[in-house]
Amino acid sequence: MVSRILFVSMLALVMGACNNEPKVIEEDDELTILIKKHSPTKSADWYIMPESTDFADIPNQDPTNKVTAAKVELGKMLFFETGIAINSLNPDLRETYSCSTCHIPEKSFTPGRFQGIADGGMGFGHLGEGRLKNPSYEGSEVDAQGARPLPTINLAYVRNTLWNGSFGANGMNTSFKDIFGVADPLTDINSKGIEGLEANNHRALIVHRQEIKKGTIGLFRLHSYV
Repeated sequence: MVSRILFVSMLALVMGACNNEPKVIEEDDELTILIKKHSPTKSADWYIMPESTDFADIPNQDPTNKVTAAKVELGKMLFFETGIAINSLNPDLRETYSCSTCHIPEKSFTPGRFQGIADGGMGFGHLGEGRLKNPSYEGSEVDAQGARPLPTINLAYVRNTLWNGSFGANGMNTSFKDIFGVADPLTDINSKGIEGLEANNHRALIVHRQEIKKGTIGLFRLHSYV
């Protein structure tokens, strides 16, 4: 009797799964159609990320700053380099933070706490959870952005960065640029015509009180592609 009950129960589960299968297939087909519809090439293959070493096929590159192996290595180094943090408000805290302070690889390149702290912070903990405001800073002086830091990984298809897409002179910002002359009313960065990642990281250096000498600025963002 027990075996018969188990058999009937298993049969019911199998039949239930079969009944749901057509719906799943239909939804998959609908998704495939939508993906192809919105693909620039009308093929789903356009959304397949290239290999991290296939630099030539990485999309949304600035044509004047193509990705190369040397630039990628430089970007990896600068991402962890505290030496570019030279514009801190308190001179004693210069060169004490880096991009990786708030974009932690082991945390999917997000901060280890709800709000990342660059300049004006102290400590780190194991994965950034122990970073606190330095008492030498007023709350308004701390470099802690109002928006939660975004993951700096797999951004090859991002043309307009930040939650509101405010950076980048193309895509959704094109009409704004046509009307007002610049895509971002607060800066002239987007008027340079560069892609979202380029514009965002150009601005990030200023916001996070970092500086890379002329000739290297714009290169450190390449860690985002690998």
